[in-house]
Amino acid sequence: KKLDYENIKEYNLTVVLGSQAGDSNEVNVIITIIDRADIVPTIDAFTTAIDENVTIGTLVGQVNVSDKGDRNITGFTLSDTANFDINASGYIITKVEYEYRNIKQYTLTVTATNAAGNSIAKDVTINLNSVNHTPVFEGSYDVSVDENQLSAIDLNATDVDNDSLEYNISTGDSSSFDIDSSTGVVTFKVAPDYETKTRYTFRANVYDGLDNTT
Repeated sequence: KKLDYENIKEYNLTVVLGSQAGDSNEVNVIITIIDRADIVPTIDAFTTAIDENVTIGTLVGQVNVSDKGDRNITGFTLSDTANFDINASGYIITKVEYEYRNIKQYTLTVTATNAAGNSIAKDVTINLNSVNHTPVFEGSYDVSVDENQLSAIDLNATDVDNDSLEYNISTGDSSSFDIDSSTGVVTFKVAPDYETKTRYTFRANVYDGLDNTT
């Protein structure tokens, strides 16, 4: 018969020793059952999402322990320790920087442990949200050009999301120029004359549909 601490914690026995001559002796025996953990924890799978550009150490979520078993949880294990950490309370946190263009979803397995052993592993699905990247101007924008011609400057910007870019200019001497909003090519409306004006300034802007860079 299997002993179960939860049913009977102690057994009291009387042991009788007899001889062929008819003599006997008896002794009381007390057997105390030691409580051992025998129910492993039960945890729940879950799905969550984080932005691709979150800082390292950002909280992703907490593993829900629906039943800790008959002992307290002593720890958690995570299948992907290269990209995520999990602490003793079951909180999963980011460990690296994530890029939506490279990986859009992580599927991890997690287990909880008590003195009885490990829980059944459950999946944790972490989806990455794509975050817009601001376009960036390239090159130098302090240039010299010859007088008596219309060419001024070619603005050039890059966008890691490969969004369509729209260029415009404002303030300063912007009224003296035309700009191709698709290519960023800036030209003089009237050919400049060195004797009249030697320096022009304006603000260049590029827009990717969500964010603007100046």
